[in-house]
Amino acid sequence: MTMSSLFEELNAPLNNIMWSWGAVREFDKCVFLRVWQDGTSKLEQFGNRYYTWVSDIDQNDQSLGANERRNHVALIKAGYNAYMIMCEVSDEVSQGSRKVKDFNDQELFVGGKLIEHLGSLWLENVKRIPIREARLKS
Repeated sequence: MTMSSLFEELNAPLNNIMWSWGAVREFDKCVFLRVWQDGTSKLEQFGNRYYTWVSDIDQNDQSLGANERRNHVALIKAGYNAYMIMCEVSDEVSQGSRKVKDFNDQELFVGGKLIEHLGSLWLENVKRIPIREARLKS
């Protein structure tokens, strides 16, 4: 399965397969975010819960992907349900950008509380659910 086909199966197609890092399924207010596995940490100061880095708070990045991510974050803050697709980073780096080596096509991580920590936004990892559960909502 490709990343774009996973988003299609979730009824949340990517706007652009090259720069989109998430997608929205409007009919039930769900946001699906691609996130980095190595961006997940257990944060003691936030109840020893696991959180995953979502984006920097800095607004200097005006790329299409960064602007789209800010829109996704705004939707989560407005009450949309958040789900994360965990991606593993490749050793290869292209023009300073990370590449996806692999991704979890079996489970989604349910997002909870969105917090600010060390100049970034982090999303709480509440639990894992099988991808088929997210498809059932479609």
